[in-house]
Amino acid sequence: MIYMFIFIVLSIGYCMLMTNSSRAVPAQKTAIITNILFKMLSVLPIPAFVVFAVLFSTVLKGRLMERASHAFIVFGLWMYATSFYALILKYFKNRIIFGVSLAGLAGAVVCAVFFTPLDRYCALLFDSLQEASFLAGGFMLALWYFSFWKLKRSAVE
Repeated sequence: MIYMFIFIVLSIGYCMLMTNSSRAVPAQKTAIITNILFKMLSVLPIPAFVVFAVLFSTVLKGRLMERASHAFIVFGLWMYATSFYALILKYFKNRIIFGVSLAGLAGAVVCAVFFTPLDRYCALLFDSLQEASFLAGGFMLALWYFSFWKLKRSAVE
């Protein structure tokens, strides 16, 4: 359950950071690359889910529920890590946003690397939550999209 708390803190922290960063001035040197990075992140889940669907239906047929929820959560963690990295690049002159983004990046990467082995994920998270782990992954991605489209869209484009 502590892992779910970490996921929730990462998600809500990202949402709050996106809300507060809308008042900050982005660095001009990195504005182009961060805008491209955020646009790629907004489209990236579509081909990723197609690839996952093909893999799960052809190659990885055993333990489908575990594999699907594992892919959902680890994918969400990597999306948060990449978004925190983009925020570091975009607001590197603002120490508060930089520090919070750096902490979020470290937390997301550590969690993603820690949960990448399927057996560890199943032992620590899936065995206790079962299908509720889909809700955790869905919550993470929904909050990421909410933050991106509703709160930050005008500042990113």
